[in-house]
Amino acid sequence: MRLFEFTNAQEQLALLRVIIDNTWQAIEQEAAQQARAAAQKAASKPKRSSTKKMPTVKMPAMQTAKRQVPRAPAAKPAAATPAATAATPTTVRPVTPTQQAAQLKQQVNKQLAGTAQADAEQLAQMGSSR
Repeated sequence: MRLFEFTNAQEQLALLRVIIDNTWQAIEQEAAQQARAAAQKAASKPKRSSTKKMPTVKMPAMQTAKRQVPRAPAAKPAAATPAATAATPTTVRPVTPTQQAAQLKQQVNKQLAGTAQADAEQLAQMGSSR
């Protein structure tokens, strides 16, 4: 049903009031039903005896003793070869973000240069095979 079926604005307002009133009545009835159901549910639950509370026990703070773990003596390395020493870094130095970016840029440029050179060689081989 449309409100525009009524020619008069007063009739439209009256219909709207009836609709709103009926909606609120339905909501109030549903709320009352839910309240009754909640009250029945609460009444049907067995009550706990709240007179006796469990005693609270405070645990003493635990003290942890630091134990010293025995360590095996460090093994002395055998004669180190120059290749083995070059593979393992001896010191680690901090790298700033700008240095890291520069190093990354150099690595990318080297890879691109190598790829470009390989591509140029492939093109030369393809041109000579025709």
